[in-house]
Amino acid sequence: MSLLLMVLALLGALAVLGLGAWVAAQLGRGDRDVEPGEAASAVAAPSDPPAGGYTLLEGGREQPAPVLPGDTVTRVRGLLAEG
Repeated sequence: MSLLLMVLALLGALAVLGLGAWVAAQLGRGDRDVEPGEAASAVAAPSDPPAGGYTLLEGGREQPAPVLPGDTVTRVRGLLAEG
């Protein structure tokens, strides 16, 4: 009897998870306005930079390295050489 109850509970859990996944897919479909045969962008670029200026993605372009004064670079290299 308990095995039958456990199997029914498992089947019920699978039904609930499946229904939840289907509902999430249906709700997510309405967010995309893409023509058939056209690929949607993976990440939408934000119009404003996030607070603090830190982002993981910068529109696919490399950020230039910050320019340091020559004396700072010389000092850092000297300190690295000293260990």
